[in-house]
Amino acid sequence: MKAKPKLAFSEDVGTRFEAYGWNVLRIRDANDLDEIEKALRAFLATKGRPTFIFLESHIAYGVPGKPDHHSAHGEPLGEEAIHGAKKFFGLDPDKQFDVPPAVYETFRAGIGARGKALSSAWWAKVAEYKKQHPELADQLERMQKRRLPEGWDKGLPTFPWGEVDDPKNPGKKKIAAWPGAKPPERCRTRLPRTCRG
Repeated sequence: MKAKPKLAFSEDVGTRFEAYGWNVLRIRDANDLDEIEKALRAFLATKGRPTFIFLESHIAYGVPGKPDHHSAHGEPLGEEAIHGAKKFFGLDPDKQFDVPPAVYETFRAGIGARGKALSSAWWAKVAEYKKQHPELADQLERMQKRRLPEGWDKGLPTFPWGEVDDPKNPGKKKIAAWPGAKPPERCRTRLPRTCRG
């Protein structure tokens, strides 16, 4: 894309959604955190209709010679541009793969703390579920860890390489070897939550 989108697309999407009755909010600067927070609060306060937030941004913002340029899509920025971008954002341009300590601190105090609390609450519920439904909990754990039940292949016939006359026969014979009245039930008996049909 070497030009502004308006050359190929002229529809006013926001006005169309306003005509639908949506709550349409517009943020002209994607870097204005106060406006973003204001829009999110307005969204949370809006009841009875959906909200559409338009956020206007510029590709390669802060990168010298790259903002709104098509080359920012698929070309490497290059050392000079990366150096300039780091300076623009107040980072040490000579450091590579460097994450300021404040980033870790902000993460731990925000998403990290919330995630830890939610994870602890979840595992407490899982522990209670295991007490009430041990068999179902075992199935859940096996699915999460991608483990099949112990002995799932006990008694199944084997077929040496090159001794199969019809490729479908081994599968039919294996299913027939499982307990149960019908093939799907035989499969579900050995591999719950795995077989369908």
